[in-house]
Amino acid sequence: MRPRLLETRLLRDANSLMKRLTMIYLSAYLLIGGLGLVTAPSLALRLLLSNRSYDDVMPRVAGAFMAALGGMILQFARAGDFRYYTSTIAARSFIVVVFGALLFKTGDPLFIVLSTIVLVGLLASVYAATRSL
Repeated sequence: MRPRLLETRLLRDANSLMKRLTMIYLSAYLLIGGLGLVTAPSLALRLLLSNRSYDDVMPRVAGAFMAALGGMILQFARAGDFRYYTSTIAARSFIVVVFGALLFKTGDPLFIVLSTIVLVGLLASVYAATRSL
């Protein structure tokens, strides 16, 4: 193999690994957080530093959606299917904006914690996406 071709292949493999890792991170926090909210919503909200009282039902509903989405994202990562990678970046950007608005409205530190969790993966994903251009 010629050196230039080998270098290109190694860069492509490294970028694919970075994308896979960011998708695994995304699926991990969705699965762990979702299952936590479904099974023990009060404990999960306390661990996320919430200072407000939330009914049991809506955190469980949100947790069910999170867990289901996390499972789907994990399958994309496992299969190496990155067709929707930029869509996950757009969706998480929207989520961070909404969390910021909710923080401003409620003052609940829960939204700082959630935004931080999402931003860590989002920034890594943006880095991985721009490296592949």
